[in-house]
Amino acid sequence: MSDKYSSVFAPYIAGLVATKRAIGYTYESAEYYLKRFDRHCALQPSSSAFSRDLVFGWAKSKDGENPAAHRVRLSVVRELGKYMQSLGVVDAFVLPSALHRKIERYVPHFFTKEELAAFFTACDRLKPHAGMHARHIVLPVFFRLLYCCGLRTCEARRLHVEEVDLSCGAITILGSKQRSNRKIPIPQDLLRLFRSYDARVSAIYPDRIYFFPTTRSECYTRKSIGLIFRGIWKDAGLGQGSGNRPRAYDLRHHADSRIMPSPWVHTFCFGGFHVICAFSVSA
Repeated sequence: MSDKYSSVFAPYIAGLVATKRAIGYTYESAEYYLKRFDRHCALQPSSSAFSRDLVFGWAKSKDGENPAAHRVRLSVVRELGKYMQSLGVVDAFVLPSALHRKIERYVPHFFTKEELAAFFTACDRLKPHAGMHARHIVLPVFFRLLYCCGLRTCEARRLHVEEVDLSCGAITILGSKQRSNRKIPIPQDLLRLFRSYDARVSAIYPDRIYFFPTTRSECYTRKSIGLIFRGIWKDAGLGQGSGNRPRAYDLRHHADSRIMPSPWVHTFCFGGFHVICAFSVSA
C-alpha cells in the first residue's frame, strides 16, 4: 500500500499516478483529487468494492463547487475505474462519460491597467516571511513572468534553475501541455530583472533547485499560488471587477495583447529596474 493513500484502492491509485507520469503527464491536479477520493473511500463503512454506489456517492456535485473542478473530480475517478479494469478488476465501476461531459469554456478575467498597476504595487510591498526567506523577492518576479511571457502557473512554479538561461535570455519549458517542450525568449528588460533577482535569491539559497523557490529544494504549490494571489489582490484593495473572479492564471492571457504596440503597455519599477512588460512572446 502506498504511504500516500489509506483506502483499499491505494495500490491502484498509486499505480495509475505512476503510469501517467511514466508517459510524461505531470498529473498534479489529478493526484490531488485522487487523494481526496482515497480519503472519501477510507471513510466509507463498506468500500472494499469499486462499486456504482461508491463512485456515485463521490460524484455528487457539492454546494458551490466550480463546474470545471467537478468535471475534473469525476474524470480522474472514471480514469481510475478504467485502469482497474485493465488490470483485471472486472467489477470495477467506470463512471459513464456523459456524466463528465465538457462544459462551457471558462472566460478568463481580463485585467484593466488600473488593476494591474495596483496588483504589482501590492506585490512589491511584500515582506519577508518566516520559513520562506526569499518570498518577498520571488513572488513579484514570478507574477511578472506570467504577465510578460504568458507562462502557465504550473510551468513557472516548476521551473528549475538550469531551465532559465540568463546568458542567452531564454526559458526552456519541458513536458508541458500535450507533453511538448518549447523555448520562450525573455524580453531584455525582464532579463535584466531576472539576473538581479537570481543573484539576490542565490545569496539566500545558494544551491536551490527551483528558479522560484520556497526553500532550497521546494517550490510553490498550485494551491498556495492561488491563495497568495488572492491575498495580494485583497491587499491592493481590489474587488472582482467585471467578468469572472481574477486568478493568477489569467495573467498569462495578456501576453498576446502586448505583442503589438498598444496603450496597454505597462512600466513597473522593481529592484531598481523599470520592467516594461511589452513585446514578449507567448507560445
